[in-house]
Amino acid sequence: MVKQGKFAQVNQMKRQKNVARRQLDHNSKTIMNDKIAEFLTVRYHLMNQKQPVWVIQETMLRFLNILIDQFGTQTIWNLEDGLEQSFKTIGNQVPWQFYYILSLQKTNFMKFLKREVPAVPLKDRLIMVNVSLQTFDEIVTQHLALNWFAAQYRNQPEKLQQLQAAQISDLQKSFLNEEGVAWKSVEVLYLNQAIASDKSSLDSQTRKWIAALKQIEINL
Repeated sequence: MVKQGKFAQVNQMKRQKNVARRQLDHNSKTIMNDKIAEFLTVRYHLMNQKQPVWVIQETMLRFLNILIDQFGTQTIWNLEDGLEQSFKTIGNQVPWQFYYILSLQKTNFMKFLKREVPAVPLKDRLIMVNVSLQTFDEIVTQHLALNWFAAQYRNQPEKLQQLQAAQISDLQKSFLNEEGVAWKSVEVLYLNQAIASDKSSLDSQTRKWIAALKQIEINL
């Protein structure tokens, strides 16, 4: 619950100044690779403080950290490869609304990566290679199709192995239209599909986040 009153406002201002001061310290010297995630997370938080929807902010921060993990010690960050590896790691552990938020935020997210990744004060600066908006959505829908089949054949691994590339491609195409992703089609197909996460292993914040994702509906 957000605190009220002047005391809370003063504390909030102090925290923001402290974060800004730490950020200046970061910019004045080089950092080690194991501090990349911390640096970019702080930068993303500072630049998106006005985002009023908690579930969007939470989703993007979580995804940013997953994406950073995929690049490891690479100096060239190819977003296409990063998305592919991240989505393979995530799979069906989150509801389809996770991918919906990523697609909605893709323009701002890629602008952030283009501006901030090369600015990370490493000895050897990072190079960011982005993708087109169309490619971003194509990767998203490909993994939505893969995740759907994986869930359908969860207890029939032999059928999953027999799955043809054309079947995945056909389902992916049904998720796309001239405007991008046909999210209503995704919502309908995923209507009764459960996520693969073991709820007992999730912390309370993650359970709260997943519950908030599930509340998102497509209204057309």
